[in-house]
Parts: sequence; C-alpha cells; structure tokens
Amino acid sequence: GRLEALEDLIEDLLAEDTNKVIIWTRYIAELELIEQVLSRMGHNRVRVQGGMALEAFEGAMKVFNEDPHCRVYLGQVASGIGVTLNAANYMVYYNLPWSLEQYLQSLARFYRIGQKRRVTVYRLVAPGTVDEIKAAVLDQKIDIESALTDPGYTPSCARHARGITEASCTCDGTVD
Repeated sequence: GRLEALEDLIEDLLAEDTNKVIIWTRYIAELELIEQVLSRMGHNRVRVQGGMALEAFEGAMKVFNEDPHCRVYLGQVASGIGVTLNAANYMVYYNLPWSLEQYLQSLARFYRIGQKRRVTVYRLVAPGTVDEIKAAVLDQKIDIESALTDPGYTPSCARHARGITEASCTCDGTVD
C-alpha cells in the first residue's frame, strides 16, 4: 500500500510543472522499487545512495538543482548530509530513519539559502506500523533536544511537555 500511496502523492505533487520532490528512504531495495514506479510514470530523476563516487553524488545534486526537467531527487536518507537541494518544494519520507541526526539533516536539505518557495514535508506512515512508532520517537527526540537547548521551545505533545517540566513523562508517543 505504501508504494501505491507514494505513486498517488507524486502524481499530485508533480501535476504542477515547476514542482520538484525529494524522496527519502533507508534501503536500496526501496530505492529500486521507487525508481521503477518513477520510470513507469515518466518522471526524470536522480538517484543517490551510499557508496557512490563523490563526483557522481555532486553531479546528481547539480542536475536536480539546475535541470528543470529533473523533477525528483531519490536518495537514501543517510546520504542527506551536507547537500543543498533548494530546487525542491516537496519532500517525502517513504521510510523514516531512527537516527535524529539523519532525520534533521535530510529535513534541512531544502531549508537552505536560496530557497524562495513554500516547502511541504510528507511522512508516509500507516497506523499500527513501526513507522508510526518511528515518527513519534523522532518527534519526542526533537522535543527533548529542543527542551535542553531552547528554553522557549514548546513540545509538540502536550503530555510530553508536562513530562519535561514535571520530570516524569507518561507520554505514549501520541502526537497531539
């Protein structure tokens, strides 16, 4: 179901000729499945994964940012560190990482100098799956990190916010 949901979402997002999308996933097998779908849909794309030569990696980034016909950047979330992808205005997490660092780094790829458009992030999460747990855990990690570093930060979960201030959080992972 997730692959079909991605296909429907990509169809909607790329209906506008100027839209560009970053798709993140964790596994090479998922990259291959998604690439097959994008190929069938006729969308030009670049693909980035671990083990690529630096020149190929930088070339893919340049093509995505500069070629108006290249509409999709497909990559492993772990490769989303230190790159600028501000040509995109949409981002889709096909599969979430457990690592807060990988998540925040990949998320920041289009919030870079030169971004002129409103951006939107989608996380494909089905109820009752491990990805639902990952999403809640990532949100809690962000809340905890922010509570430690930014005294004015308001957590996304009201129960978690009480837990941070009362030193005994009973948050069940539900994001309000």
